[in-house]
Amino acid sequence: MKVKDVVTEYRSYEWNGYTPLGMIVKAKNESGTFETVKEGEPVHNVLLLARPTCV
Repeated sequence: MKVKDVVTEYRSYEWNGYTPLGMIVKAKNESGTFETVKEGEPVHNVLLLARPTCV
């Protein structure tokens, strides 16, 4: 995701055909490095409630 041409987060999705299996969000922290966001933590004013799991 970009904000004013600056990358602020990466989102990786895993699919099995058209079925979503999971998502990983890595957001830029205060020091400028990217770290994985845990469930229940806010990501740029959006709350990551849960990641899809394998069915």
